Order: sequence, then structure tokens, then C-alpha cells
Amino acid sequence: MFDIDLLPDAIEDLKWFRKSDQVIVRDQIEAILRHQADEETRNRKKLLPGHLSDWELRIDKARVFYNVDPEANLVTIVAIGCKERNTLSFRGKEYSP
Repeated sequence: MFDIDLLPDAIEDLKWFRKSDQVIVRDQIEAILRHQADEETRNRKKLLPGHLSDWELRIDKARVFYNVDPEANLVTIVAIGCKERNTLSFRGKEYSP
């Protein structure tokens, strides 16, 4: 079982979503990442080095970027974005690596 820590930037990212979507994202983070944060699935994948984080969780149009510390049983949410087609944005601004 993992503890979940949202960084201040991730909290600000989440505020850009509608209230109903915020609830869905929070519920999914709690349900999925609390127990299985470091297992790859169709909606959860390990990212290549050089990305925002080590892992990405897909929740509809939302993308949750997070790191896992298995020794500390800790999941750190780094950022939460919105993906429309091929465009990823954070707080209304398009992200380009």
C-alpha cells in the first residue's frame, strides 16, 4: 500500500479541471495508485527517461504524472494535465518538452 503525495504544482494543475472532473481524478488516483502504482497496465505506463516523471496514469482526458518510491511506499504526483488529441496541456497552456 502506497502513501500518496501531491506536489503543490499538481494541486494547482488539478484546480484547472471542472469540479466533477476533479472528483473523478482524485477518486481514480486513490483507487488505482494506492495499491498498484508500479504495475504497468493499459492505462498506466512507465515513461522513458527525460519525461516529466517516471509513470503516467490515463484517466479519460486527464494525465497524471507521478514517481514511485517502493522503498518508502510513496507515490509522488508531479503534474496533472489534459490531453486533447495529440496536445498535452497544463493549466490551459500547451506543453512542449
